[in-house]
Amino acid sequence: AEPHRSVAAMAEEYVAAIRAEQASAPYFLGGFCAGAYIAIEMARLLRDAGEAVLPPLLIDPPRPPRNDEGTEIPDADGLLTSRSLWDSRLSLPGGLKRQQE
Repeated sequence: AEPHRSVAAMAEEYVAAIRAEQASAPYFLGGFCAGAYIAIEMARLLRDAGEAVLPPLLIDPPRPPRNDEGTEIPDADGLLTSRSLWDSRLSLPGGLKRQQE
């Protein structure tokens, strides 16, 4: 099999595999290190399909690279940090608010 060329392609394949085992929600996903980005994209795909998805468990997600000014540089898939991904692509369930850091 060919290697995945993007986080999105990986997430699509993994979602198909999960749905083959568990056809309907609720889903609880997690990812370790770079797998955190995949878990977030999988959750987005499932939510976009109308499925109930709990907030993903992100364990030690990597920090994105930064330029000389300290601004985050998106990766090839346009993903930023898990926090900005969470804020922009997934909403907290039930109107929960994120605690300020």
